[in-house]
Amino acid sequence: MMENVSDAREQVLSERMEAPVGDAPLPCPLCGYDLRGQSEPRCSECGYRFEWAELLDPRFREHAYLFEYQPRLIRPFWRTLVGGLRSRKFWSGLHPVQPVNRRRLTIYYLLTIGVIGSVSMVAVARLTIITAYQIVEQRSTFLANMAKFQGRSDAPPWYLSGIAQYGSHTAFANALFPDSTLKSVFQRMGGFWKSRDWMMILELHVGVAIWPILTMLALQVFRWSMRKARIGGQHILRSTIYSFDAVVWVFVPWAIAVAFWPFWIFAGGSVQPVIRWALFIVVIIVLYRLALSYKLYLRFHRPIATVVSSQIIVALLYLTAMQVYGCWAGRWLWK
Repeated sequence: MMENVSDAREQVLSERMEAPVGDAPLPCPLCGYDLRGQSEPRCSECGYRFEWAELLDPRFREHAYLFEYQPRLIRPFWRTLVGGLRSRKFWSGLHPVQPVNRRRLTIYYLLTIGVIGSVSMVAVARLTIITAYQIVEQRSTFLANMAKFQGRSDAPPWYLSGIAQYGSHTAFANALFPDSTLKSVFQRMGGFWKSRDWMMILELHVGVAIWPILTMLALQVFRWSMRKARIGGQHILRSTIYSFDAVVWVFVPWAIAVAFWPFWIFAGGSVQPVIRWALFIVVIIVLYRLALSYKLYLRFHRPIATVVSSQIIVALLYLTAMQVYGCWAGRWLWK
């Protein structure tokens, strides 16, 4: 199918199609305005510029792998995700004449959030397992050290007082390293859950989840205030969702870094620098893809200015929310 679309685009460049003649409705793919009677390939309502072949050639309504047009979930999801890596080619091959499936777009967004959430769950699981392993190792080492002092008159005071209190090596070790490993794990990790590192990770995930929603709302402001007022909201939804999925590719190497979290935490380190860099990279990639979508898909005249302005609105909204949240969270979390 993709070859057919490429052939059609070549035909558009080499052989200009004339405006259609007839009474059949010919809606603008962006705003739905009836283009019958127009000689220039430009919508007089929303300003969208096109080639007549894009509206008349059925091959432009096809797509080889886009998630919206496939019945399954996993394989189309990954194909769309990988296809988006070549952003310019991806948005050049996507056309407003291809119907927008809101339901499938919503599923795609939820799958993207699910992948990111899964990475976090793996991180927490790994942290828990390594913490439990450390507790078991420390208990074994403690028992081995106590065995060296058994029956010795020069045993240290902590050993003598412990044996006097608990009666045996095992009871003493159980008191310091309980057999209930899960309970010990949560006791050991309790400090981490109330740390700024954990809150920053939580804020990052919440921010990533609501980012496309805030972006779509911010872009609606420009849709309402500019000549593009009649552009269908479904096209803005498509641009936002398919630009946002780049977040997954940042979380893949981030998941590899997760493997070292336990050592950073117990060594007194912090994951905050890694999170800040990951967030910076995510913002750059998403803004680049969103600007391409507005240039190649929606064909805005000033796509970069539009996208940057929308993100300023998103940043102000997010910082305001975080400030309000931090006021009450700081009262019990970091006091």
